[in-house]
Amino acid sequence: MIGVILGLAPLLTLFTGIIVLKWPVHKSGLISVLLTMAVSYVYSGTSPALLAYGWIYGILIIHKYTLANTMSFILAFYMLSSGCFQTIVNAFRRIPGGPVYKVYFLGFGIAILMLSAGAGIDWIAIVLHQMGIGTWAIPILIDGSCDAFSHFAYLSTPITVPTAVYGATYGFTERDLAGLIGRFSWAVVPIFGLAILLVLRKDGKQISWKHIVAVLSYCVSLAAAVNFFLWRVNIMGVGVLVGIYAVTVMTLVNIVGSRLGYLKREEELAPLTLEERKGLMKAISPIVIVSLITSVVSLPWFSHILERYTYRVPLIADQFIPVEVFQPFVWVMISIILTFFIIPPTREKLSETWNLLVKRLIPFVVATWICAGMVFTYNWSGMVIESNKLILPSGLEHLNLIHALAIAVSGAGPTLYVALVPFMAVFGCMLFGHELTSTLFFTRFHFIAANALDITKPLVLVVGHMVSNLGIVDVRKMMRSLAIIGAYGEEWKTMRFTLVMGIVITLLIIPLMFIMFYL
Repeated sequence: MIGVILGLAPLLTLFTGIIVLKWPVHKSGLISVLLTMAVSYVYSGTSPALLAYGWIYGILIIHKYTLANTMSFILAFYMLSSGCFQTIVNAFRRIPGGPVYKVYFLGFGIAILMLSAGAGIDWIAIVLHQMGIGTWAIPILIDGSCDAFSHFAYLSTPITVPTAVYGATYGFTERDLAGLIGRFSWAVVPIFGLAILLVLRKDGKQISWKHIVAVLSYCVSLAAAVNFFLWRVNIMGVGVLVGIYAVTVMTLVNIVGSRLGYLKREEELAPLTLEERKGLMKAISPIVIVSLITSVVSLPWFSHILERYTYRVPLIADQFIPVEVFQPFVWVMISIILTFFIIPPTREKLSETWNLLVKRLIPFVVATWICAGMVFTYNWSGMVIESNKLILPSGLEHLNLIHALAIAVSGAGPTLYVALVPFMAVFGCMLFGHELTSTLFFTRFHFIAANALDITKPLVLVVGHMVSNLGIVDVRKMMRSLAIIGAYGEEWKTMRFTLVMGIVITLLIIPLMFIMFYL
């Protein structure tokens, strides 16, 4: 029991710090990490060296995210410094369709393609901000939409990394995870689609039954596209193809809807002049370049070749970091260089870009690393290195915080445990920064509990956890979206709403968990 109490203490501290005390994530996270390390050292007997390596491992295992986000921020801030977004928003106002259509066009259309290609979607936060969308709502509108497809994206680390870390130990592959997630998507994508309508309604937008029917129809078609492509192409190519499908459908809806009179301009504005059109082409050129390059290299034919160039870099004992030679940040970096030829850099632009990076990127990265450090402090607690292997000594399992928590929760019985999995995902994603660290924390947790409960389909627990992690409650993505518009530190505003929404979505996902066990 003492292991359970000590294991819960840092998590409750982090949760209380953000939600109740309104602390920024890096402050609440740092206190929680230090508390976790103290518990792991004093109670579990973990060596200081292993504690340090655990934190380093947690940071390095998400390096793919960190590098991609850094390049994405640089591109977005350079566009902001160059006045691109003012030009884009000015043109966007002239597109037929109200704010609901435009949000879905961005979040459930363009963002799916760009996220899947590893191109970065941070610029969309700036566009929404300049469109007048509430600051608190922006992270949800972006990541609560396109993020439902992130598992099949070029940044498909929520599937690939857990497989690399735990696949051999527990006997599952990327295809096993992807297949189950595809089946979940029939319900998950429409659920998230409707959740976005709730956010828009709370932000003051008028929502009608036509919106509900249209969103449901569109989201079901997206789920169908996911499952169609899933069994035909490489997993990392699925997201790009679905993104192309999404943008095509939304464009056709705009053309047909405007001609039939269903989509009208929000305000009557004069058409863009020739000079304004030229300015718009320059403004969107960075987005077009990065989309084309990253989409091409992310297509299944290319990604199948590129993914072979992945190396296992050892860190400590038998623990390694999977490192890809051709990472998403490379293509964004190339896009930035090409953008310089179209929008020539000046000292003022580069200076403003640098200042924005210092003020907005660094706090976000630090907070992400702090949260990431907690995951393997828990997982490696009580472990030792023997014969160059990281092991948990027999008879001392109770000293491992993950093991202690898993055994305690398994005492609820198999039925209640299955029902609790989505709730664990909600809080795991809130507390550990994003879906990858949440999944890494709980994969071993679920397999330990499944073994104690004689559950024969432990992978369903893991996948149920993964789909419950998505977008709505992801602290890292909230920090990213708020940081890029200069609102870092206001995560509590978004999280108080997403906590309630996350619980509602969780209740809808629970029946799916049981259905998957009997199919």
